[in-house]
Amino acid sequence: MTPLIQPNRWSCLAASFAMCLDISLEEVFEFLGHDGSEILWPELGDPFRRQSFHPQEMFDLCLQHLVIPVTIEYSPTVVVDGTSYCTMSVESCQERFQDFLQNHTGVLGGTGQTGTPHAVAWDKSKCIDPRGDSYPIDEFNPIVFFALF
Repeated sequence: MTPLIQPNRWSCLAASFAMCLDISLEEVFEFLGHDGSEILWPELGDPFRRQSFHPQEMFDLCLQHLVIPVTIEYSPTVVVDGTSYCTMSVESCQERFQDFLQNHTGVLGGTGQTGTPHAVAWDKSKCIDPRGDSYPIDEFNPIVFFALF
């Protein structure tokens, strides 16, 4: 996996998927038809006011490259009347998540070292951060893993 540097604060997801698919960020932008920079919500601060990227767009990109993305939640829940309920024990959630991490590359979504929403590439052993660093999983707070098959 070749590390890439995200060009701005709103392109970590696109850069992480590009790393995993071994393509350039320009190829991602060309496929999607945008670079995520359009301001859609001017009342919000950067990077949240930008169009940015959605995992569903990344799934289309993966399928275009004959790669199947599978969403693995760190803590699977169901919502009933606005309340979330975990459907598995904490231990089984952690074991399941670790099993996918050990066996698949992909993209982790969660909160990074700055405490803000972030995405990083995962190479089965470490986080490859599109900000230009790599580190162990315990330095990232995952919410979801997009495992690639």
